[in-house]
Amino acid sequence: MVVQYQAIMSVDPIAKSEVSRGDELLEKLEKTVTEIEKVAISTHTEFNNYFLSKDGVNPDLGSYHNQHHILGTVRSIEPISEAMSEHLISELDRYNKLYGTDIKLAHLPSLLKIAAYLHDQGNIFQISIDDSQLPQYIRLSNSNPDAIECQLRNDFSLEIPTYQTIYRAANAEDRGALLAWKRLKELDLTDEHAMFVQRMIMNTKFPFLSQLCEQDGVKGEFPESINKTAPFEIFMKLIDQIGAGWFTENSFNNLLGLVQEGAIEKGLDATLPVFFEYSFIEFLDKQFRKILEPLQLGHAALEELVSRIEDSLANKGGIKGNIQVKRFFESATSIKDQMTRAKTYGEAIKVVTAIFNHNAFPEVRA
Repeated sequence: MVVQYQAIMSVDPIAKSEVSRGDELLEKLEKTVTEIEKVAISTHTEFNNYFLSKDGVNPDLGSYHNQHHILGTVRSIEPISEAMSEHLISELDRYNKLYGTDIKLAHLPSLLKIAAYLHDQGNIFQISIDDSQLPQYIRLSNSNPDAIECQLRNDFSLEIPTYQTIYRAANAEDRGALLAWKRLKELDLTDEHAMFVQRMIMNTKFPFLSQLCEQDGVKGEFPESINKTAPFEIFMKLIDQIGAGWFTENSFNNLLGLVQEGAIEKGLDATLPVFFEYSFIEFLDKQFRKILEPLQLGHAALEELVSRIEDSLANKGGIKGNIQVKRFFESATSIKDQMTRAKTYGEAIKVVTAIFNHNAFPEVRA
């Protein structure tokens, strides 16, 4: 089964032809991937250009949620899937049991690509539904007595989405799930497949869904859970937060773009979020292991899995983003110290400006 899945993920022509024969749903999914790719890349490119046009935006950075991040996320699916194939097959079984569905292994690669292409649409679009109304459509609820379930309602209508007047992260995944449903139903995807994509988008929420449920006072557990994670939640967080950086053009610029987005959304006096405590240098490594924590592996097994994933990413042409960051700060220790001390977005923006004025930076980008 593992070999079969790896063959499918690597799009082996022989394996693919065997799987595709007589599978109209797979053919439909592959066409949908092509259509969604066009939509995702064009809209994230347009949004980035729109973002760059705003006053006070550093043209070297733009938006973190640009077309490069989306492409990087999609490109990381194959190597991470190959490194975690047994985990994904187990997660598919858990998903089908939890939701009473029959998602096929042969359909999984296309569905994950669709979800990856659409996972940040809610970050760049505003919709006709006010944030206060979103819980009516997508909510973490105890509708299943045995499970915390993402309840995704379909009885909504959307006006033509328009770009955010300012970048806004709040409730982005909820908006994205609604937008995904609208787009996928326009392409005649089955309800079962469209719902799968919606749930994968919700899986990119930070922190883990079970923690969000606890914050909202919702009780319950996912049956046969991996320490209360939703099916595929670990995988979706890995491709979004870790894998994407290995395949993102100018990944250092993109990572610094998070500072710019936060400054525009929350203001220069707002406190930096917790991950900036890592000062960019340790973020990827620390977050990588934090995402894998629910697997409850021992230290040696965890490090073996991290190495296996990183080797797979490297073998597919990925470049570890924080290597660039470390190289830069090794040649600019004073700037590193400033970033470590930065507590607000305003202070961080000053550091980012210093980075782009530093003579060593072009070497890092090259």
